[in-house]
Amino acid sequence: GVVNRISALITGINTMAGTTTTVMNTAIQSIREQSGNLGGMIADINEIADQIGQTLESVKVLDHNNSALLSECEKVDELTEVMTGIIASNVEATELVSEAIKEETIALKHLSAIGLRFETVTEELYSLQVKEQEIPQNIKELTLATSPYPPYIIADVTGAVRGIDIDIIHEIYKRQGITVKVNLASFDQSMRLIKNGYADLVPTLSKNPERLKTMDFTENYRDPSRYVFVALTGSTIQVSTFQDLKGVVVGTMKGYGYWEAFSKDSAIKKDICDKEDILFRKLMKKQIDCLIMNEHAARYYIASNTLQNQVRFLAFNYVEAGGSDTRIAFTKAKDMDYFIQLFNTGFEALKSDGTLRAIEDKYLR
Repeated sequence: GVVNRISALITGINTMAGTTTTVMNTAIQSIREQSGNLGGMIADINEIADQIGQTLESVKVLDHNNSALLSECEKVDELTEVMTGIIASNVEATELVSEAIKEETIALKHLSAIGLRFETVTEELYSLQVKEQEIPQNIKELTLATSPYPPYIIADVTGAVRGIDIDIIHEIYKRQGITVKVNLASFDQSMRLIKNGYADLVPTLSKNPERLKTMDFTENYRDPSRYVFVALTGSTIQVSTFQDLKGVVVGTMKGYGYWEAFSKDSAIKKDICDKEDILFRKLMKKQIDCLIMNEHAARYYIASNTLQNQVRFLAFNYVEAGGSDTRIAFTKAKDMDYFIQLFNTGFEALKSDGTLRAIEDKYLR
């Protein structure tokens, strides 16, 4: 059964994890050793270049003396041979580094394969939890799938999930005697779970024709979002207008909807990431020029990770003229119209009685 498959999978994960760790450690050690060799070779090449420079100066001085000139030229030949040998060794070392990187890439592919297998079994577990469709008014628990998106969806080290969107959803359905079970999943897995009916809802989604094939949506529940661009404090990049983004490498989040002009402009180079952590890590390593985020999400992440002195906001920002499009998506695999209406009316009630403002202030002030 599924339990046996999970046990076998865990055993396989432990075995592959051990093998992967060994391969990666070996690859990393090889890279370190070869990097040291490369550094020594560069120092040798620089020393030889200095010697050649000194010799050429001697050639100028000794130009009137043919015998001395011949002697100096022979020295140049000898130094050139040594340099050629070092360059050959350098090439060999570079090939070793390349091979080590290939080994590390193979190890990462192993880890990726394990992750995919684990996601498949996880989805099978979700499918076992799905019961026959009850009368909507009799259902007292909903299943939510989502990935972290602070401050709207925050997961702590214990696995507990909170945040603006989570608190809003809990409050709306709590008033109707309905609990919401929150399950953390990757964005792609959340999409599969809701399409197959293994999850009832996914928050913080925009509505588009493709998603409408498998999902129904609530009304928009977020005020217009301001998009901001973040760069390293010490970088020279300046973006004051939309046109300044042409040719700039911008880090973006997978599955997030930006405004149409930005999304469709091929002159803006976009590097797509799965998580905010990866987005900022790439920025710190200068693999991207800047990143784009919702302003609240950006300020929350920067403050939470004490990056105020390492990053800065660029001058250009954007607020969509038509407002944001942020909704709760519900699966079409079940009859969820009742719960969509509960959310829409419940959200208006939160706005009217001040609860919405209190929730937002808790995370944004």
